[in-house]
Order: sequence, then C-alpha cells, then structure tokens
Amino acid sequence: MMSRRINQALPVLLISLLLSAGGCVYYNTFFNARQAFDDAEKVRKEKGVGSSGGYQTAIDKALVVIEKHPNSKYYDDALYVLGVSYYYTNQPLKADRRCRELLANYPQSKYAKEMTLYLARAKLKLKEEDEAFKLFEEIFEGKYDKEYRAEAALELGQYQREQKDYPEAERYFRAVRDSLGNARQQKEAQKKLADSYFDSYKFAEALSGYLQVLGMKPDKNERYVALYRSAMCSYRLQRIPAGMDYLNKLIKDPLYYDSVTTLKIAVGQGYEYSGDLTQAEATYEEAATLTRNQTSAAEAYYRLGLIYQFDYDDLARAKAYYDKSAEANRTTESGKDALQRASDIARMQTLSKSAEDALEEELKAIKDKTARDSAAAAVGVKIVDSTARD
Repeated sequence: MMSRRINQALPVLLISLLLSAGGCVYYNTFFNARQAFDDAEKVRKEKGVGSSGGYQTAIDKALVVIEKHPNSKYYDDALYVLGVSYYYTNQPLKADRRCRELLANYPQSKYAKEMTLYLARAKLKLKEEDEAFKLFEEIFEGKYDKEYRAEAALELGQYQREQKDYPEAERYFRAVRDSLGNARQQKEAQKKLADSYFDSYKFAEALSGYLQVLGMKPDKNERYVALYRSAMCSYRLQRIPAGMDYLNKLIKDPLYYDSVTTLKIAVGQGYEYSGDLTQAEATYEEAATLTRNQTSAAEAYYRLGLIYQFDYDDLARAKAYYDKSAEANRTTESGKDALQRASDIARMQTLSKSAEDALEEELKAIKDKTARDSAAAAVGVKIVDSTARD
C-alpha cells in the first residue's frame, strides 16, 4: 500500500521539481541580464560612456527571457533592458522596436515613462526628428517626473542650439538649471547654456556662465573647458590679462600636463592681442620646439609665420615658418593654410626674381644701346671734322 502511494506521488514530485528548476533557470537568466545591465549603467553614469560588453551580455540574457518565456512576469523588465541596452550599443532601430513594444503592451508598466524618453532618443538617432521632438515636448510639458522632463528639455535645447535658435535653446536650458534638474542635470544645462551664449557671441554672458560651472563641482574635463572658454571670452572682451590668468591656472595644474602646448599657444595669442610680439614669438617658439604633438607644433609655427608675414613684413622668414607648419601637419586648417601661404610667397618671390632679372636685362640693353649710340656719334664727329679740313 505504502509502495503504491509512493509510486503515485513520484510523477507529481518530479513534475514539481522540473517546474521549479525551470522557474529557477528562468529567474537566474533574468537576474544575470539585470545584473549585467545595472553594471553597464553604473559605468555609464560614472564615466559618461557605458560598457558595451555589459550591455551586450544584458541583451543576450534578456532575449532568452523574451523568446523562451513570453508570458512571464518579467517580460516588461526584459523589454526595458533590451530597449535601453540597444540604445547605448548604437542599435536605434532595435531600441525603437522594443520601446514601442513595451509602450503598446504594458502602458501601465513602471518603465513606460522612461521608455517614452528612450523612444524619442532612438527616433532622433534614426533621423525621425519630427516624431522625436513631438515625444520630447510631450514629456517636457506632461505629468512626468522632473528627471524625465529635464532630460527632454536638454535634448530640445540642444536641438534648438544646433538649429541656431539660441533664445529658444536657452529657455530650455534655464528651465533645467533653475527648477527641473538634479545636480548632474543642472550642471549639464549650465554648460550648454554657456556654450549657447558663446556660439551667439554673447561673450559677457558666456564668461559668467562658464565661471558658474566652476562652482558646480566640475570634473577634470569640465573644469578644463570652463577655464579655457573663460579665457577665450576674456580675450574677446579685451580683458587680456584675465584671460591669460585663466590659462595659467590650467598650465600650472599637473592634471593638464598633456594640454600644456595648446595652452601655451593660447597664452601666445594673449601676448599678440596685447601688442607684445616679442613675448608672443618666444612663447610660440617654445611651444613648437618642446612639444611632441605635431598638430600643436604646426599651429605654433603657423602663428609665427603670420607674425613675420604681417607684422614684420619678412616674407622669407614667414615662408620658413609656414614650411615648418606644413611639414609638422598639413591636414589641419592651419597646416593647409600654411601650405598655401608658403606656395603664394614662393610664387611672389619667383615673379619678383623674374621681374628683377627682366629689369636687369632691360637696363643692360639700355646701357649697351647708349654705349653704341655714343660710339656712333663719336665716329660721326670725326667724319665731319675731316671733311671740314679738306
């Protein structure tokens, strides 16, 4: 009797174990997908660029859930992981598909609002601007969390800036900075706001904007850009000493050692603007000879060429510097211009030499003709004198 009961219970137990094992495998697959995704997102938020390997692992695992467990409670989670991961691995078409799938089938999902944001971003990458900005406007004006509204405003502002509609771009950036954004978003908005002022030649406003960035805990790169742009704004506002001070702060900071040549060239410009050509020349010479960066060397030699061509009117020295610039790097704008200027000067020198040679030949011919005429006149006088005696 006991044996019969055990035999009857055994199939049920085995089925339960199999179902449990299947559920465990399914959960573990999603757990691994989510863990890889979270790790990639952490890297992206810390460094600004996500781990493509982490996102790809998340994609591979999430696809197993989608394909083998279509009715599971984690289906919308898997769609979310796929949509975001596809976006950050530069697969906007697949991101678009998964975002739309989640929004169509799970409109009440906790991921729905965020997926609307990623759908807009994917459409922007797909060059579907009208649809993208319709979605961004919907988020910005709608009942979304401030974080999502801020992200939409940043995208809208950047688009308007690229379209050179600076007042509209600045409206969006100010909205993020003043009310919508968290600390990271506010800093991003402030940077973009300063850039917009700079692009539209509002250098006083841009300078104020970059200096505000410096008070928002900028990272290494953000601090560099803010100080460098502050210097450029100061130059344009004719505040040359202040601009050079901003540059020297960067030069003295060992974090920016790799950028010292670029910074010294900018300091050289400051000396030029203030009329100290001797110091400008010395600064450019130092930058050109000490750097291993050929692009920077090309720029320094190019600026030396300009000084000798236009300030010293010494075309021979100017050409020598232009030749050095082109030799260092002829692919940059400065290198290309240096190559053209060297060619133009060489042509002028050739024409000048030809003109000198022609003038010399003409003068020689005139001299020879004068000599011949004089000799002929002398012979004529002798003949007249002889006739008179006869």
